[in-house]
Amino acid sequence: MTKEQFRSYMAELKLSSADVAFLTGCTPRAVQLWLSGTNPVPQSAALLLMAYKDGKIDDDWLIEMVATLNN
Repeated sequence: MTKEQFRSYMAELKLSSADVAFLTGCTPRAVQLWLSGTNPVPQSAALLLMAYKDGKIDDDWLIEMVATLNN
C-alpha cells in the first residue's frame, strides 16, 4: 500500500495518526513515518485499514477486540 493510499483510507475512515497507532499497537511517530513514505506501511496495518474500509470489521468488533487485548 502506498503512503497516498494509506492516507486516503485514514481520511475516509476519519482516523487520526493516534487512532491508527492505537489500533496497530505502534507509536504515532511510526504512523507519521508511514505517511511520509520514510518507512513502508506494514502489511498488517494496510490489511487492517482495508478490512475496516470494506466493512469486513466494524467499530463494535474493534472495540471488543481492543478491550479483550487490554484485559
